[in-house]
Amino acid sequence: MLLWAILLHDIGKAPTYTISEDGEGHYFDHERIGAEIFRNELSSKLKFENTVSKKISFVIKEHLRVFLIPEMKGLKSRRLMMHDYFEDLLLIAEADNR
Repeated sequence: MLLWAILLHDIGKAPTYTISEDGEGHYFDHERIGAEIFRNELSSKLKFENTVSKKISFVIKEHLRVFLIPEMKGLKSRRLMMHDYFEDLLLIAEADNR
C-alpha cells in the first residue's frame, strides 16, 4: 500500500497545473483532485480491495496536511494524528519531502 501511495500521491498535479502572473507554476488543490482521480478511475482498474483503496485515497488527499499540523487548532491536529492511517501518512510526507 505504501509504495502505491507514494507512486500515486501527486497524480492530481497535471490537471491542476497553473502558472501565475509572475511565471510561477502552482498545483493548487492537487491532493483533492488526485484523490478523486484515484477513487473514480484508478482504484477499480487496479482492483484494490476496498480497505486498501480507502487508505491510498486518504493518503493522497491528506499528504500535505502533515506539514500544516503546527498551525492547526488543537482538536483538528489531534484528530489527524489519531487517525488510523497517520503513521503511513507521515511516511508518505517524509518521502515526498525528500
